Amino acid sequence: MHIFDLRKKSASVLILSLWTVSFLAIIAANIGLGIRQRAMLLSRIEDKSKLHYLSEAGVKKAISLIRINYAQSGIAYSIETKETLHNNPLLFKEVPLGEGLYQVFYPDSGQGFSRQYKQYGVVDEERKININTANKAILQRLVEQTVTSDVKQAEEIANSIIDWRDFGESEAEGFYSDNYYASLKDPYPAKKGDFEVLEELLLVKNITKEVYAKLLPYITIYTDGKININTVSKEVLVALGVDYVLADKIINSRRGKDGLEATGDDHIFSRTFDIASELHGLSELNRDEFKLIDHLNSTGVLKINSSVYFIESVSTLENKSREYRISCIYNLAENRVEHWREK
Repeated sequence: MHIFDLRKKSASVLILSLWTVSFLAIIAANIGLGIRQRAMLLSRIEDKSKLHYLSEAGVKKAISLIRINYAQSGIAYSIETKETLHNNPLLFKEVPLGEGLYQVFYPDSGQGFSRQYKQYGVVDEERKININTANKAILQRLVEQTVTSDVKQAEEIANSIIDWRDFGESEAEGFYSDNYYASLKDPYPAKKGDFEVLEELLLVKNITKEVYAKLLPYITIYTDGKININTVSKEVLVALGVDYVLADKIINSRRGKDGLEATGDDHIFSRTFDIASELHGLSELNRDEFKLIDHLNSTGVLKINSSVYFIESVSTLENKSREYRISCIYNLAENRVEHWREK
């Protein structure tokens, strides 16, 4: 065989070898990329699982404390119960567990309207307005306090809520929303029944995401419609028809000398029929204020305890920014979780 032929053959082998090596390198790179992607996916799944159990631990701890406090007090509300459940950073703020931590908290409006801050603990649903039972006047006043001061717009929103849940058209003359739902790009009928989840409000005429977000801290569907005087916010008191002065008297008297909610010097109203007289001993009432509280009592609006709680537990892992959130509604009287959501 000639030297030229040998060199030619060697070159062909070399080229073939180079192509083979390149091909194998590409395959190896793809395999490596696939392994890396699978490893990342498995890591994310593992992180999600850890976060889930962390958040779930926060929910279970909250439910356990609710039940323990109820068993110890014999009634749903006492100063100790409020302090333990509604304002307890020691038990609910940045609780370390395993490879991360969880927190249980809720937004509260504090001293003024719509100025919310974070409170560590759970929040009772009985401090909120039940949108399945509230009348138009209550709903309209709530919207005026939390969403818009425009009376006409507030009335339209209240009418929309009433019309969605009730059979027949709204009592408000000239308000016909059925045509609105039928004319949508993807039409659907008004429900003509109770709200089953709060997110259902987003289907209602005039309820935008912004309106919904502003209403959310003050509304519920999980109670009997009565409001707990020991936890109710100023916004909800005004929605019930209480003027600002009387609302301040109730809130300030309830908070005690330190002016803070759910602390050791709080005043707890123990009997609904004594609310006016107890309040008069803490902050002098005039005749009209006595009559208004008596009216709220006689119409069955007020109560002095709670049995349904909103729990939100948020978890994070060490050195990672990803959060995992579980929120639920727990019914103490039935020992049952009414609603559960994870995200």
